[in-house]
Amino acid sequence: MSGLTHMVVSETLMTMLTELGTVCAHVQKLLSQLEVEGLSNEQAAGILAELGAEVAHLQAHTDGFQEVINDEIEKL
Repeated sequence: MSGLTHMVVSETLMTMLTELGTVCAHVQKLLSQLEVEGLSNEQAAGILAELGAEVAHLQAHTDGFQEVINDEIEKL
């Protein structure tokens, strides 16, 4: 998120964006793992379970995210 450091961005928004980036990177890694040929059913189930956990994490931690973004836009 270093590209945002030149902007005046609230600490709350920076924290939320950093966490979003981390979660999205992990989701991308999991999606790549699903593309590996020869995965066993157990391996695929484990990856899907992790994806489900990340989706739940995103739902819980993005509540109010849009309002924080809108507040930041109004400050610009």
